[in-house]
Amino acid sequence: MIGTDKKNISATELPDDLTEVAALINANNNLDKEENFLQVAAVAFNYRQSGVQPLHKETVHLPAAPAEEKKYCNAAAVQALKRYTI
Repeated sequence: MIGTDKKNISATELPDDLTEVAALINANNNLDKEENFLQVAAVAFNYRQSGVQPLHKETVHLPAAPAEEKKYCNAAAVQALKRYTI
């Protein structure tokens, strides 16, 4: 099978915050190369996903939302919603 022998991800290829975690995973002798690669890749992916900031563009201006066109619910509906929400 092609591509099953993955190169280990070295700590120098990762952000500074992940070098210690990658070193711990790489030092675990109980893991085969594939599992080692996948564990480091999973940690790096979760790190990236948890720290992603929304793109900030000062030139993008969104218009204000238009005024509400529909009537708000009546008092009986509000009470029914309050009764069944926790």
